[in-house]
Amino acid sequence: MRTRLAAILLLAAAPASAEPPRVVADILPVHGLAAMVMGDLGEPGLLLPGNADPHVFQMRPTQARALAEADLVVWMGSGLTPWLQSAIGNLAGEMPESLELLELDDLPMVAEDGVIRFVASGQEMRIEVGHDEHEDDDHGEHGEDHGDNDGHDGHDDHDDHDDHDDHSDGHDDHDDHEEGAEEDHEEAGHGHGHGHGSLDPHAWLDPVNAIAFIQAIADALAEVDPRNAASYRQNALAAEARIESLVKQVDRRLASRRDVVLIPYHDAFQYFLARFGFEIHGGIADHEGTAPGAARLAEIRSQLSNVPHGCVFSEPGANAALFEAAIPGAHIGRGELDPLGAAIQPGRDFYPALIESLADAIADCLPG
Repeated sequence: MRTRLAAILLLAAAPASAEPPRVVADILPVHGLAAMVMGDLGEPGLLLPGNADPHVFQMRPTQARALAEADLVVWMGSGLTPWLQSAIGNLAGEMPESLELLELDDLPMVAEDGVIRFVASGQEMRIEVGHDEHEDDDHGEHGEDHGDNDGHDGHDDHDDHDDHDDHSDGHDDHDDHEEGAEEDHEEAGHGHGHGHGSLDPHAWLDPVNAIAFIQAIADALAEVDPRNAASYRQNALAAEARIESLVKQVDRRLASRRDVVLIPYHDAFQYFLARFGFEIHGGIADHEGTAPGAARLAEIRSQLSNVPHGCVFSEPGANAALFEAAIPGAHIGRGELDPLGAAIQPGRDFYPALIESLADAIADCLPG
């Protein structure tokens, strides 16, 4: 009896364990990165299901309640989910901390104003899409050093980056995107544009950017939950090392395929393609998901007809007839790319699985 009473008194005297902060992420890739940083301390909430269109999503009451109860909201930015900024601002009571990842300074790669900018070791290299010009050529690297990170040097010396064909990325995830090289216009109907003259919000598709996002998430979590700051930073270091290793693996796997013309269903993938040394040719459909004009389809078919190897990628929810209309012959491979990873299990393994799925789709679609 005394032993039992002593145990009860001991438990009563012990301080209650602190609840982990309530974290809400907007899309699956951001949720996956936050889960890597939180580790065993907690599970972030997910605002948008994987098959949702982030640009025009309307929250249900349960999702609005989760947002209102959050301590920290981690989201890509208004270029992807323009409605979320006002939703956060209109919350009653105490507003959660907000981490807008696209607003971070010095991202390793930014696609904006028709230019892809790589930053490494404090130096910048610019690729004008559709031009063979580099600025700061003495930089000589496309990889982001990221401190002592050497996880990207396997693809830092791709000279073929110089030859990227003109394109503009202007969509959100599955249905919204801009015609590749045919038009130079601002995106209409959703309140932002990220073709020429604006930021492409699909920055999570560069895994080196993801490392910067992980660091920022760890800092934000340490701010709202200082008791567990050391754990967040340790988890972040482990996540960064995992992604650095993944970049090397993917780079080696795709090294022999960089001369192949790749046409995604829409233009979401310039971050991924630029990071791994591929030329960028734009997508099939326009930013509203409507069928391209005859001129754009003819351009794609002509381009693919004149190359020994090419691949056209569909995606979940794509127009199958439109997809097939862009393929000129049997020598062109077919695949599927999903920038949001709707079919991948959420959690700590999500982001590496997303990058691996894109690499697998490209490698399996192409010969060699």
